Amino acid sequence: ARRAWAPGRRRREEICECGTALPKSCSSEERERHRLSNRHKRNMLQLGNASEVVVCEEVSEYRSAAVQLVRPDDWVLEVGSHVGGTTKVLASMTSKLIGIDQQSDLVAQARTKLPDVRFEILDAFDAPKVLALAKEIAPERFKKVFIDISGSRDIATVVRIMAMYENTLKPEVMVVKSQALKRLLLKSQLWIHHPSQAGEPP
Repeated sequence: ARRAWAPGRRRREEICECGTALPKSCSSEERERHRLSNRHKRNMLQLGNASEVVVCEEVSEYRSAAVQLVRPDDWVLEVGSHVGGTTKVLASMTSKLIGIDQQSDLVAQARTKLPDVRFEILDAFDAPKVLALAKEIAPERFKKVFIDISGSRDIATVVRIMAMYENTLKPEVMVVKSQALKRLLLKSQLWIHHPSQAGEPP
């Protein structure tokens, strides 16, 4: 049975910078022991290596992110370059840019429109070929990855491709155009931040 809401109940946990939920009853000594623990160090290392993820739904948002987030010295990989609409915006921010798309006719159109940009016919899920591109620019790396594999693509596919690029390229930032992912995030929250944890009625 569902536990009844208690009016006087308050959140009994707080979040460490590493993401671990700590009881509010923790003493300062216990908090310090946690900060010195392997768990804390491991979590901080993982957080430090993780890509920042920016999610967009509309093309206008996606291209605005390109203008705001890309610096002239950034290497950028555009996954799903289509005919080069967003590529043109990215190319105005950096010359270190490669666009990939699996449809040869779209790549041909993009090459005609933007002859100074490198485009490759490539399946976005072909990890060995993506890694080969990364090796070409080494010791530099793709700091920003823009992913648009159709904004209406199912969320399972979107998450799978995000995981692949996170694990292979480890960019600083991934900008993902996905209606489903944006709406999921808008409806999501951490349990510790749920109103019921703060003593509010459900």
